[in-house]
Amino acid sequence: MVSFFTDNTNEPLPEIFYVFLHFDGSSIYDWVNKHNYSLRKELRSSGLNNLSDPDMAMAFISGDIDYLPFVRNNDYVTRAVPSSFVLKIMSNYHVEHELEIHRKLHYKTFPSRLSALYAFGSFDDCMQTVKKYGWDKSKIRRFRLSDLTPFRVVKVNMEIVSLLRATPLMVTNTEDKDNVFDAYWKGQGNITVDIPVDGRRETRRRIDSGTIYEYLIEGVLSEIE
Repeated sequence: MVSFFTDNTNEPLPEIFYVFLHFDGSSIYDWVNKHNYSLRKELRSSGLNNLSDPDMAMAFISGDIDYLPFVRNNDYVTRAVPSSFVLKIMSNYHVEHELEIHRKLHYKTFPSRLSALYAFGSFDDCMQTVKKYGWDKSKIRRFRLSDLTPFRVVKVNMEIVSLLRATPLMVTNTEDKDNVFDAYWKGQGNITVDIPVDGRRETRRRIDSGTIYEYLIEGVLSEIE
């Protein structure tokens, strides 16, 4: 299982990973994460917790663990008109749900976005994110990937996810969706899509995703002092 190359692009792994380490104390999950991190100055992906149970360990190795927390209600959109509040709540999870379904169908041994650590492979990529999204650069910490435990790593373009979140109606058929999701899991750079204008399918404009690479890591990151 251990490889020193990315699982999707077959590129050498960075020697140093960069993580925006931000525990704002806004929830109990933040307090738990901060406590766990303080013990060893490590970040551990949640998927590794399955290795302690033999059956779950086999499912982890084969990629058969189901990380999706909710079952889709296929009748909802046909029986109710969702409010703008509901649409806003649904939007991010809808993107994650679709990406996870695609991973399970086509790349099931890749790290799941729902269990992996997120990290950048260069300081420049961090600075692109700071510039575009206003993330706090003072929260950046450097880490090394521990080879003492199994790990899997994929290199992906986070801007494809940003595009999906910003324009949920940008694709209108299964083939278009599969192409976008496939581009994400293959680690492609900028992609260009057509989106409806004012909700009209016959009027469309082209939009680029842009490119900021990040890594999804199923493994352990140890902070560099």
